[in-house]
Amino acid sequence: MPKRKIIPFKREPVKTCWHTYSLQGLQPDQFIRVVRRILTGEMTLVSAFDSQKESR
Repeated sequence: MPKRKIIPFKREPVKTCWHTYSLQGLQPDQFIRVVRRILTGEMTLVSAFDSQKESR
């Protein structure tokens, strides 16, 4: 019997953009880690208010 083909495990991509509403559902320790990364520039914050400023 032929051997099975081994498929490597694929990891989920790292989330780098956060919406303000998605931050509300995080646990406090996760929230602190994400906010710290946003403040250092490793992650970005996407806000609904940014798109309204561009359309004016």
